[in-house]
Amino acid sequence: MKIYHSLWKHFIRNGLKSFAEISRRVLGEVADEALSERLKSYVLAYDREMIDEVVDLQLLDYGYERYGAFLTVRTKCDADKGRFLLLIADLKSDIYKEFGYVATIEPEVPASPSEQNRIKEIVCRKIKEIDENLIVADSTRINEGATRPQAVLYIAIPFEYSKQERKIYQEVQKKLEGESFSYTTKLMVGRSLQPSGRHTKHIIRKPDAKR
Repeated sequence: MKIYHSLWKHFIRNGLKSFAEISRRVLGEVADEALSERLKSYVLAYDREMIDEVVDLQLLDYGYERYGAFLTVRTKCDADKGRFLLLIADLKSDIYKEFGYVATIEPEVPASPSEQNRIKEIVCRKIKEIDENLIVADSTRINEGATRPQAVLYIAIPFEYSKQERKIYQEVQKKLEGESFSYTTKLMVGRSLQPSGRHTKHIIRKPDAKR
């Protein structure tokens, strides 16, 4: 009986290890922060004239010295989009040569300040029709993009608000339908850490489909 029990524990332990290893190979795990910082420094120094900022950088370790890099590279709003696209293509290739990382890079070309304000005003007006206490967070980004225009909108819900994030997400999406701005919309809805009227910090997350 003891031998059977030991064998059973051995199989379970090895099975869990195998599952963890398979998961790592497929999904990856967050790599050492020093490696991410080194990659970020490399990208920022790659072309200081064209590259303004690196955001949302994630470096994943898939085991056996295989890494995948996911990042958004932002340029200035008045940059030459064609030149920026070519730069991104070269950057992907050079990241692989320098580090051996397969890089997925989202190029971001911010809209002009006036265009950003225009989009924010539209969104603000629409969400106020749902509830006066909803606000557009400062982290909202309007990306004219090298591939397609996109509005990344962050909506903050008051801490004490009874509606779930998913419900607000659906209502805001419905309100924005039919607006005439030529942007695809990436909408993020989160709950404020402060009661209404004191929005100083926000938790932002994608709505959970199960909500």
